[in-house]
Amino acid sequence: MNQNKLQSLMLCLLFYSNVSVYPVTPETIHIIISEDKTMVSEWEIPEEVTLDTLESKIGTHDRTNETEDSIKYIWDHLGIVAKFSKNSKFLNKLTVFYATTLKNEEPKQNFKGKMNFFSSDPNQKVEATYKGWICRFKLGNRSLYGICKGENRNLEQIDILSK
Repeated sequence: MNQNKLQSLMLCLLFYSNVSVYPVTPETIHIIISEDKTMVSEWEIPEEVTLDTLESKIGTHDRTNETEDSIKYIWDHLGIVAKFSKNSKFLNKLTVFYATTLKNEEPKQNFKGKMNFFSSDPNQKVEATYKGWICRFKLGNRSLYGICKGENRNLEQIDILSK
């Protein structure tokens, strides 16, 4: 009987820690953006995040693209790019791609997950403004920038974290 209880306890622990047991897949990734935080699949991204921490939450990157002053870590299967400055170990920019042109610094696939804007104030709405192909999404005091193209202003990419 004690062995059954121990097995049940271990199963419960595995269930609650499934973030590291079951990797994030393109279809199950969920990004929530609010006035004061960004969450990826129930993980609140801290203000300073390292590559190791990011990979522990969304999986290992597929490839890198290095420039003179930065390194971009690319998750081709998720449609996400993380940019780190070469002189810092902390994330500089996290971008989600809804359209790619197969440039070397872009993911090979589009983001297939879900992204929601959330406000604790039920009357708060996301304000969207467009200037050429640059779009701005404002939620409270927080602004996010992206690229929106075409007459329908289709979202092609959005920076969900940027320093």
